[in-house]
Amino acid sequence: MTAFISGRLGRASFLFAIAGSILALPQVACGQQKSGEPRLVIDSVTSAQFRAYLHTLRFVPDTEAGDRQALLVGHYPDSARYGPLAMILPEEESYEGSDEDLEHGKVIARISNESADSYPKLGLLPHAVTYWWVEYDADRHRGRSVFIAVDADTNIIGRTVRGLEVIRDHKWFRVSQSLARFVWTSDDEFVWGSCSGHCCRSTS
Repeated sequence: MTAFISGRLGRASFLFAIAGSILALPQVACGQQKSGEPRLVIDSVTSAQFRAYLHTLRFVPDTEAGDRQALLVGHYPDSARYGPLAMILPEEESYEGSDEDLEHGKVIARISNESADSYPKLGLLPHAVTYWWVEYDADRHRGRSVFIAVDADTNIIGRTVRGLEVIRDHKWFRVSQSLARFVWTSDDEFVWGSCSGHCCRSTS
């Protein structure tokens, strides 16, 4: 009788252990997917690798979190005119993360060119989508923007490298959500977006 009870208890413990392992699997898988996002070398990333990375991202659909305007061409006030019409939307988690994430680099916004004209300074090609990749070394205070243009099949068709300014301290503003904007100056146009608790701004 004692052997019978011991056997039943042993088998029950074994079954509970298996059930616990099965229930834990989705949690482990989710954790690995969340923390195991691919680390890309953006200068040499292939279209397939970049496409796989984009599948891990989500972009805010609310236009209030982004911006849409005709971009500046020329120099104000003597030669300024309207250029391509474009929309920028932030990546859903662009404002989250750490300085380490910025050092490795990440996409923080998507820019859609609605016009047939190019806009080289932001890497925009006619009727194409461009992703704004940022990377920043906080220790060296150095960073860069890489604008990755893709075609309708998400094949990379252009890379444009520009500078990056990271604004880490604000007097009143708090980075608490994903935002992205075009920034107009008298002789140029840049993009601005929230990035890992800071603000990123492209430069020439």
